[in-house]
Amino acid sequence: MKKLILIALLVTSLPSYADWTEIGSDGSVRYHIDFDKIRNVDGYVYYWTLGDFLKPMGGYLSYKHYYQGDCKLIQLKLLNAFYHKEPMGDGSGLQSSPEGGNADWKFPPTESVNGVNLQYVCLWVRLSPQRQGRLLEKLTN
Repeated sequence: MKKLILIALLVTSLPSYADWTEIGSDGSVRYHIDFDKIRNVDGYVYYWTLGDFLKPMGGYLSYKHYYQGDCKLIQLKLLNAFYHKEPMGDGSGLQSSPEGGNADWKFPPTESVNGVNLQYVCLWVRLSPQRQGRLLEKLTN
């Protein structure tokens, strides 16, 4: 049990090394998705997004959100949220479980940040690895 607690403490104190791909910016936040961590399980997609604030908001410079998405109904629910005092999800932060851990499904507007992110994630899980590579090239150029 002590080893498990030690491992958990080490993992939570390590800096974030996710491979974030920038999707866009609205002038106050740069939005990213970690395509390497997208999972397709039992008809749902699970994925991480990151928002990097260009100016501090509430003392935080970034956030990471973990979502469950439904590509058929184009809906999502926020499963977990982390707010960080450093850019790109680094540094100490605050963990928040939305709505007491019982988040409701939301239908994001198609052109909203959440809507665009969900569209990219749903496209990603349908593509072959070769086409996934092409999509990443397109997004990073």
